[in-house]
Amino acid sequence: MALENDEECGNFNALIRLPAGQTLPPFITNLTGITDAQLMREGVDDRRAAEGFCRLLDGAEQPLLVAYNAQFDLNFLYYLLWPLGLLSALQKSIRGSDPDAAVYYLGRLLEAGDLLSPCRRLLVMAAEDVGLAYPQAMAVTKACVDAARELGLPEARLPLAEAAILLATAPKSNSAHNAIIAAMDDICRGRVGQVPRHLQNVHADSTGSGKAPAYRYPHDYPHHYVAQRYLPEALGDVTYYQYGDNKTEQAARRYWEDIKKN
Repeated sequence: MALENDEECGNFNALIRLPAGQTLPPFITNLTGITDAQLMREGVDDRRAAEGFCRLLDGAEQPLLVAYNAQFDLNFLYYLLWPLGLLSALQKSIRGSDPDAAVYYLGRLLEAGDLLSPCRRLLVMAAEDVGLAYPQAMAVTKACVDAARELGLPEARLPLAEAAILLATAPKSNSAHNAIIAAMDDICRGRVGQVPRHLQNVHADSTGSGKAPAYRYPHDYPHHYVAQRYLPEALGDVTYYQYGDNKTEQAARRYWEDIKKN
């Protein structure tokens, strides 16, 4: 939504769409009169991106603003409202395996001059949505992101488009995402226990102590595997990781099932 008049711009207020009850600190909608040095002092090193945020305020699904707090001179509070609608659409398009929508929403973000947020979101998606179905996606995406940040806009669009299309067309798995969420949920609920003694770095349990070391070194056993307990006893037989229904994870599942039953 655009500013209604110059007066609103002058006193750093504007009409924007927000959820009921949500308020914002004062902000500005353009960078006129603000020097690059002032931006740098406040941690904003990409003037074009900041200006793009301001420019997209008109007609954007999600207002894109640069924060300004009048009480602290030019103390930018960071980019107050990221282009959340576009980032969400980008991730959902890639998660839904639609490369055309993926490059469209990526293009919307880049046209605004925003390079950092799609770089970060693509890395998240490589881990969250592609994950162990194609583990190499993270390395490729990181290489594309590094190249994009080295090149800068407009050339950065090329490696980022490669990453977006790769992720959109790759097999998908959120098994790693689900596993760490489940484990951390247990930890936050207080479901913890003592680390098994044979996993601790207990120097008394060593040669010459009169105690046989309880830890069994997996590399001394066939297939580099030996059954022993790793989780705290208090957690019982909890399972956090469930193999995804994709070629890579199912191959790993069959490999370990064969070894562990022998």
